[in-house]
Amino acid sequence: MTSFTPQRKRRQRLAALVVIGSLAVAGLSVGSLALFTDQIPSDGNTFNSGTIDLDLNGDTGDVVNALVTYSDMLPGASATKVLSFANVGTGALRYAISAAVTDATVLKNALTLGVRVPVAVTFTDAGDLVNLTGHGLTGNTAVVFASVTGTTGITAGTTYFVKPTGLSVDSFQITAAADDGSAITLSTDGSGTSCDGSHGTVLYATDTFTNAAAAVKIVGDPTAGPQAGDRSLAASGSEKLCLRAALPFGTGNTYQNLGPTTLSLTIDAEQTLFNP
Repeated sequence: MTSFTPQRKRRQRLAALVVIGSLAVAGLSVGSLALFTDQIPSDGNTFNSGTIDLDLNGDTGDVVNALVTYSDMLPGASATKVLSFANVGTGALRYAISAAVTDATVLKNALTLGVRVPVAVTFTDAGDLVNLTGHGLTGNTAVVFASVTGTTGITAGTTYFVKPTGLSVDSFQITAAADDGSAITLSTDGSGTSCDGSHGTVLYATDTFTNAAAAVKIVGDPTAGPQAGDRSLAASGSEKLCLRAALPFGTGNTYQNLGPTTLSLTIDAEQTLFNP
């Protein structure tokens, strides 16, 4: 008969406890593999950048040449161009306009430059009238309509002239050429906006062109961030401005047969969102 000493019995009990503990751990491991789980995949997370894209007169290219020209200018002559800006990008923007003049002669000292917001006018079929309260315009003043709505017989962007006769305080007729006695026929009453050099909010006005080494800020400031005078356009927004260069009446003989004077414009646009 086998007999066990107390010491041997203690060893057997310890061994049994070790075996039981090992089984318990194994059981926990097996049990953890059977836990309920869930997983949610999220694929297709994509990112695209937006655009800041300013269109000038329908041209989205990087360079827009010869916006306004005039040859053989005489004192009193002016050249007006409607600048049509459109935000064709995806983000809101603000823009500024700078100008630089180069000239081998002194003609730049006589020419003037101005930028205005067009003024609202109405058109009347009866009498073929352009209506602008207290216009103060004189005969043969050049007028360019930035927009025309409802009225036929005239085209936005074309230069017309105030008819020297038939002027009233609040209305006038227009002709196709200076000193032309035939008023243009207007069909149907309508409305529009006008660039005439005397009306509309002034954005820039100077006595003469400036032959600056650096670009002159004429509307806003191209420096990054919001600056005084910057023009803002929401996405898909648009606006028109009037650019006018003139050789003032009274310019002296010393300015005959000079030029060409070259005006270069730079329009800088930047995003407004996240650009305080």
